[in-house]
Amino acid sequence: MIKLPLSTAQMTQTHATLAKRLIEWRRFIAWIAHAPGLWGFYREKLPVPMQRANLIAIVVTLVAVASVLVLVRPGYRLATAFIVWVSCHVTWGSYLAWHLPPMSRD
Repeated sequence: MIKLPLSTAQMTQTHATLAKRLIEWRRFIAWIAHAPGLWGFYREKLPVPMQRANLIAIVVTLVAVASVLVLVRPGYRLATAFIVWVSCHVTWGSYLAWHLPPMSRD
């Protein structure tokens, strides 16, 4: 008889621990990768109220970066645009991670 390294109960507990860790990582994924990350890792769409906020965040980011590219002197445009993009990205990611509702248990 082949002996498995883990019993069925231990395997079930291991899978439950892994699932819990994935759920704990969910807010980090939302913070870093936003809606595409949630879809890629969890096949989860943003809730409807968050979809509107996501669209607003995208528009604000695009306007901020475009205005930097127009208003800033040529030698500093790319660095300033990158800093503005990172600022918008981190701000929206923090908001999304903080306000993300718990995972639904379908």
